[in-house]
This record gives sequence, C-alpha cells and structure tokens, in this order.
Amino acid sequence: MNFIPNHCSRCFSIPCCCPAVPIQGQRGPQGLRGIQGIQGPQGLRGPQGPRGPQGIPGAGAIIPYASGAPVALNITSTAEGAVLRNVGLIGFGSSGLALAIANIGAIDLTNAAGTGVNMAFSAPRAGFITSVAAYFSTLASVTLPLDTSTTITAQLYRALPTAANPNEFTPITGAAVNLPPIMGTGVVLPVTTRHDITSTITPAFPQGIPVAPEDRLLMVFFITTETGGIISTATVTGYASAGVAIS
Repeated sequence: MNFIPNHCSRCFSIPCCCPAVPIQGQRGPQGLRGIQGIQGPQGLRGPQGPRGPQGIPGAGAIIPYASGAPVALNITSTAEGAVLRNVGLIGFGSSGLALAIANIGAIDLTNAAGTGVNMAFSAPRAGFITSVAAYFSTLASVTLPLDTSTTITAQLYRALPTAANPNEFTPITGAAVNLPPIMGTGVVLPVTTRHDITSTITPAFPQGIPVAPEDRLLMVFFITTETGGIISTATVTGYASAGVAIS
C-alpha cells in the first residue's frame, strides 16, 4: 500500500473532507432547581421491631380523705376492763357520725337508722396499698389527764362484697399510721397538729398490701389514751385528713 504524505487518516483525502469534529466547550452554570414532583405512593409497612425494655412503674393512684366537719374521737375504759371507742369515719370532704365500737374491732355499716355513716368506696380494679398518710388538727382546747399519752390512729378497714355480711368492715393489718402522741400536760391548745406517713411495703408484701376488685375500703380515725399502759378516758375533737396510695 502506497503511503500518501499529509493525507487525512480518516478519509485519506488531501485536503481532508471530513466534517468538522465538535470540540466540547466549558460547562455552563447550573440551572435553577425544578419543582418538586408528586409524592409517590406509601410503601409497604415494615416488620414490627422488637419490644423495648419495661418502663419504670408509675406512682399509682392517691385516694384523698378529709373529714369536712370536725370529728369527736373518744375512748372509755369500763369497770369490767372493756375498751369502748367512738371512732370517726372519714370520707371525701365529709365524715360519718362517730360510731361506738369495742376496742378496734369490726364496724358494721348496715345502719338501719339511715344515718350518714357510709364513707366507704369500692375498688374498681386490683392493686396494692403502698402507703398511708394522716393528719389531725384539734378544734378547741382539750383537757387530757396528766401523765397520759394520746395517740391518734388512721386505720384502713375493708369489707368483702361477697361476705355473709358485706357491710361488716375489719381492720387491714399494716394499713394504718399512728400519729406522734399528744402528751397529757393539762390543756392542749387549739390547732395542735399531728401528722405522719407509713409505708405498707414489707418483706411479706413486697409490692404492698393487695386489694381485689370491688373490695370496699373505709378510713377510720380513733384514739388510744394510756397512763403507764392502762387505758384512760379521753376525748379529742378536730379535723382529720388522710391519703392512701394504691398502685
């Protein structure tokens, strides 16, 4: 093959008859962003993730109690050695008439007389009583025997709706708070206050005292006046408040 100098390597012509080859110029400035397109259809739901760790238990519900009017709490020791008490039934801003009971035994609210003594409520669910708080403020001057010690107690009672007598309430062991005693030094002035709180969580009840649905709960205040371990007669009148935590 004969070599022709200065010929075009593509068309082999002199001069070259090939069309001009374009040369890429410089890149121009970026254009404006276009409008956003229509959102596409939602994709399929992915698989459910693993369950997270259990959260911290809540503090539970607080059941409030307040006497509204003052209550008169009394204790009497009979010649035969029996102990009688007039106790205060505390509701939600009201209080029942003080009932006379033997010692701190059962309370029957059947009440054929129809007086306002039903201060109990029904539990709507199962739970655990975890603490009880109480407060008492004397209404007027109180004269207590010298050398006596008067302790005000807030005790939670329970009645079972399926019991033979569903209106009979008995003390719940451990669901009580004893307020600091009032010492008998003569006259106790008005607005003498006592308050305290107790936890019901114990080794026997690590979650608290169990409550079943429909249990009826009743808050009862009473006093114990002693002189050297012997019951004395006394009366203390005042305003009572309490609260029960149920988880």
